[in-house]
Amino acid sequence: MTPEENHRPESFAWLAKRSNVVWLALIFFLILSAASFFLIYGHYRDAREQVFREDRKSAKLISLIVEAYLNEIRSTLESYASRPLLLEAVRRRDVLAAKQHLASLNRVSPGMDSLLIADKLGTVWISLPDRPDVLGKNFAWRDWHRGVIREKKPYVGDAVLRVTGEKDAAIHIAVPIFDKKKEIIGILLNATRAVEIGRVLRRAPLEEGLSISVTDRNGTLLYSSRSAYAKTPGRYPFFDVVKKTTGAELSTVAFPDPDERGNMLHISRAILPGAGLHVFVERDQRSIWSSVWSHLVQMTAISTLLFLCVIMLVLYIRKRTIAQSALERLETEREISAGRSRFSELFNQLKSAVAIYQAIDGGKDFEILELNAAARRITKVDRNVKGKSVRDIYPGLINHTLLTTFQNVWRTGEPEEHPTFLYQDDKQTFWTDNYVFKLPSGEVVSVFEDVTARKLAADKISRQTRLLSAINRLFAETLKSRDREAVARTCLAAAQSITNSELGFIGEVSPDGLFNTTAVSDTGWRACAIPQKEATAVLQNMIIRGVWGQVILRQQSLIVNDPGAFPDRVGIPAGHPPLTSFLGVPLKDEGKTIGMIALANRADGYTGEQREDLEELAVSLVEALRRNKAEEEVRKMNLELEKRVVERTEDLAAKTAELERINRVFVDRELKMRELKARIAELEKKEG
Repeated sequence: MTPEENHRPESFAWLAKRSNVVWLALIFFLILSAASFFLIYGHYRDAREQVFREDRKSAKLISLIVEAYLNEIRSTLESYASRPLLLEAVRRRDVLAAKQHLASLNRVSPGMDSLLIADKLGTVWISLPDRPDVLGKNFAWRDWHRGVIREKKPYVGDAVLRVTGEKDAAIHIAVPIFDKKKEIIGILLNATRAVEIGRVLRRAPLEEGLSISVTDRNGTLLYSSRSAYAKTPGRYPFFDVVKKTTGAELSTVAFPDPDERGNMLHISRAILPGAGLHVFVERDQRSIWSSVWSHLVQMTAISTLLFLCVIMLVLYIRKRTIAQSALERLETEREISAGRSRFSELFNQLKSAVAIYQAIDGGKDFEILELNAAARRITKVDRNVKGKSVRDIYPGLINHTLLTTFQNVWRTGEPEEHPTFLYQDDKQTFWTDNYVFKLPSGEVVSVFEDVTARKLAADKISRQTRLLSAINRLFAETLKSRDREAVARTCLAAAQSITNSELGFIGEVSPDGLFNTTAVSDTGWRACAIPQKEATAVLQNMIIRGVWGQVILRQQSLIVNDPGAFPDRVGIPAGHPPLTSFLGVPLKDEGKTIGMIALANRADGYTGEQREDLEELAVSLVEALRRNKAEEEVRKMNLELEKRVVERTEDLAAKTAELERINRVFVDRELKMRELKARIAELEKKEG
């Protein structure tokens, strides 16, 4: 080997690995295949669109042919319907005269072999040939009569089965007969046989894989080149789907071929606006492929030759790089040996747990390669786990998202941090978090720690914080509101929040032993189908029984995560929301149960944690209600005292007024006595 070869750039060193060559060949093959497919598909798409445009033109052309055929019949009928002699015969109901005109019409147009004339009300009074079974009968319910009367112009009816002559499918073409005042005095009707339409359409040449079908506005089949002629009218199998898929007058849709499994039919539709008929042009998928087959063969041959040239070039470059790769491999192995020794010591001395896994079965499972001492201590496994499936050693990870994280990291090579989760199996339970990354060698590494103590402490702090916040809101509501119901609603909302419950209520036991509901959660009202006025009345003076009643009867908290199996259940009334789980806590005041808090429908059911939180909240609610009750009693005493003061003041005022009156009387008497004594003294002085 020359020095130039030893020091040449390592741009193609990766080609020494056979799998890389395979991958390169596969990638180039995929790129080449994609490019070829794109070109072939583009050609196929253009060819298909061109074919579809031709099919839509064919459908439009055939619809014009059918329309011209029907217009000819309609024009002939209109010309006879406007003849003065026929008008006079219809006006006088002259059967013989009218029949002569019908016979003349039949001679002019032999295809019109079933002619009728009905009056304005739809009653048939003449037919050619004679049809006693319809003479005198009323056909006002038929669409041709309703169409003519409604639109006052010729009308093409729906397909029907003829009951006379050739008993086959036909469509009614009806034209009105007007008098001089332009009023309808009769209807001239011809039953045009579907086979006549078929004779017209069979003249049109069809290429291989193409077929034609004609239906009425309801989907009844009048003609089909795809199937043999049937006298009994059938229904076009694709009518409803085509009509539902697109409402355009000209359109193309695709459906599976019911007659040939795996084949597709491309159906182009055209509509006759006046007659309401639908023309369907059906094309076999194989006819489209046959038009692009030669182009497909050419592209495949060119792509194959180009692929072989590139593969030969890659193999040549690989051969030149293998020698250089052998020398580099020896040097790498010496470095790996030294690094392995350092890694082993570092690996086992780490405080954090480290597990190394190798993907098996295409990443569907992982086998354990290494566990350091911390990982074995945390997960309680021994050293003899190498080569075993992670599902077998850690059954708690089956169907767990951590395995999905392993698969994502193994597939993408991007590290991921898995959130803290609770691992459980038959031997152990602990909280852990994982940081997962992929080594250049392809192994997946998980670094994790046992965070059980930290998680439990954080959960406890979170629970206590939420509980204290709920209690603070409750006491704040108590201070600003005198309404017991407002306090109860605040407590109920807080209870729902800290327990993640959907429904709940709070109530008190009345002196006569019945239960009165104080507050119901807003979600409960919304979920209840019973009118609120009726439900409010039902929630008062309730007999204490059922699941919730056991909380008061037993005077203790109750958790029921399967209400349907509870032995003391009595069921729920009609309109009541369904019950999936229940938690009830009694309200106790000085050892006496005065009411309860009830919660329901927590997603994962209730545990002791929710019970403990609700019991602490219940104590605060009792204190709040007691304070509310005491404030209410103080307000009543103040009102009573104020009333008594007013009464005493009024009484004192009355007594004061009485004393003042008596005093005035005594003063007047004293003045009169003094005056009398003065006069007596004056008289005694005069006599002396």
